[in-house]
Amino acid sequence: MKIKEIRTKLSRKAISFQVGGFRPDDNPYSSWIGKVLVAERDASWPQHGGKNMVPVCQLNLTNLPYKPAILSEIAFITCFIASDDLENSEVNLEDFLILTYKSIDTLQPIRMPEEKFSIKAFQLKENLIENDYPCYEDCNIDLPEKYLDEYEDYFPNANGIKIGGWPTLLQGEINWSQSNSDEIEFAFQIDSVAKAGLQFGDGGILHIGRNKNNRDKEWYINWQTL
Repeated sequence: MKIKEIRTKLSRKAISFQVGGFRPDDNPYSSWIGKVLVAERDASWPQHGGKNMVPVCQLNLTNLPYKPAILSEIAFITCFIASDDLENSEVNLEDFLILTYKSIDTLQPIRMPEEKFSIKAFQLKENLIENDYPCYEDCNIDLPEKYLDEYEDYFPNANGIKIGGWPTLLQGEINWSQSNSDEIEFAFQIDSVAKAGLQFGDGGILHIGRNKNNRDKEWYINWQTL
C-alpha cells in the first residue's frame, strides 16, 4: 500500500484553536479559554457543592470551516469544572459540566462571578486542519515496517484544543470505561495550556466523547497525563 493511499484512509479534518497571540474582540460569543460569557436567558452561574464552578472554555461552532458530524446540531459549547486545583484533581463527569446549545439565538451575556479563578483567560482563534492523523495506538491499518520508525513524521497528529480529528494520546488508546464504548465517538479535546494556568495533571489532555446513539447520557470523559 502506497503512502498516499494510507494517508487518505487515515486522514480526518479537524479544527484546532490558537490560544491568544492576537488582539481579542469584544464579541461575547467568541471562543475563549478561561471565560464563559453567555448562557441561556435567565440562567444562573453553575455551582457545585455550593461553590461557583470554574469556567474552562466556551466554543462557538457556528461559523467553523469544518464541524464533525458528531457535533453537527450543536452551535455553542460551554465547559465548567468544579475544582480550581486541576493539577492534583482527577477529572470526571461528576465534576465537569458540559452545556450545549443548538442556536446562539437562545443565548445572552452572563456576568462572571467576581472571584478570581486560576485559569487565565485567552481568546481562541480557529484553524482548519485538513489532514489530522491518529496516534500510533489508534492506527487501524497494518503499516509497512518502513513507516513504523518514523510514524509521527509520516502521520502527524495535531495536539492542543481541538474539535474533530483524532485524539492526541499520552497513555495509549482511550478507554472510556463504559461497556458500550463502541458507541462512543471522540468529539473534542481540551489540552493543558501552561500560559493560561490550565494544567490537567502533568501536561495532561481531557478527551470528550459523545454517544452516537443515546442522547440521554451522551457525554464521556477520558483524562490522560504525561
